[in-house]
Amino acid sequence: MDKNLQLNTSVHSTTESTAEAQGYTYGSQQILARDMSKIVNRKLFSDVCFIVGSEKEKIWGHRCILSARSSIFHQLFINEPNKYSFDLGNVKPLPFLLLLYFIYTNSISFDRLDIYEVFDLLRLAEDYKCEELADLAERQMGYLVDPKSAFEFLPIAMHIERSQLKANLLEYIEEFSTSLLVTSNEDILRLTPKAMKAILESDQLDIDELRAVEVARYWAENYLERARENSANAERDNARASIIKLQSTSSDSTSDSLETNRMTMNTAKEEWNKYSSATQEALEQVADVMSALRLALIPPTDLLLLEEENLKQGLIPEQCFISAWRVLATQGSPATPDEKRCIALPRKGSITRTQRRKSFIDPQLLARKSRSFTRLPEFAVAKGLDS
Repeated sequence: MDKNLQLNTSVHSTTESTAEAQGYTYGSQQILARDMSKIVNRKLFSDVCFIVGSEKEKIWGHRCILSARSSIFHQLFINEPNKYSFDLGNVKPLPFLLLLYFIYTNSISFDRLDIYEVFDLLRLAEDYKCEELADLAERQMGYLVDPKSAFEFLPIAMHIERSQLKANLLEYIEEFSTSLLVTSNEDILRLTPKAMKAILESDQLDIDELRAVEVARYWAENYLERARENSANAERDNARASIIKLQSTSSDSTSDSLETNRMTMNTAKEEWNKYSSATQEALEQVADVMSALRLALIPPTDLLLLEEENLKQGLIPEQCFISAWRVLATQGSPATPDEKRCIALPRKGSITRTQRRKSFIDPQLLARKSRSFTRLPEFAVAKGLDS
């Protein structure tokens, strides 16, 4: 055979520049995809069968193609060279079939797929190291987002570190923040602390800061309530289990029974400390979220009322109010780096006048301020905010 016609299989190029340097010319990708699609899930000439999902649906494949396109399939076939059938009971048939279609044709159609089905495909593509498909699915999810899924998938996107999906979801929430960020929207309660904070850190929210505070408090109250309920339920279940265990050891010898009881009580105490720690962690998470509020954007009179309300709720850290008053007292100049975002970057929907002109503070309101507020009028008087 002419050496010039021999195909060098020892070098595998994945870039167009390398291929062009070696003199390759490519035919139609559409024709290749069309022809390869003819053997997707076809029993004829297949050498592997996947039993997929709870319904045990059979999907056929070809080892050479799958192993060449996915390192996971490659390792699977290396480990089980003589195995013909593989049970994938925890995988849904539809996304698996779409995964195989992409592996064979390097193309995908998202027609008639909802955002949940596309997400299943994204996760499966990640599992099988098919990053190109995962990226395409991630982009498609951005086109399918709606008011409900925006809040549902934002925590997930952050957890699985899909930055493009996170950005798309945040952009959607920002664009429709006027209608989405309201206390009547229960989908907000789906948010994790990190997701809620990411929203509050946005400069593009088309709402004023008082609305942002209302939404943040609505989320925080419900988040803490769920945390306390979960802790109480777990503590109750643990106490019930401890009582049952104590009763079961009552028939043992006295010395053995005392030792067992002591160990049981110690275990119960450790569990109680764990539940108490979980509640404390939830409080710290809420405080971290509320620190993203830009209280210096709120008019002084409203800020005083808000701080007075916060004495009862305790949701917003006191330091947030201290920083806000310091900012207002210095006419909007950041006193510390931590306060820079609070005052230098108004949101899209911020009422900018709250930082740039004097605001009247009711003297009677100042007189009603509790001990926690006594230092704040000094700032106000110093800068003329009290008149």
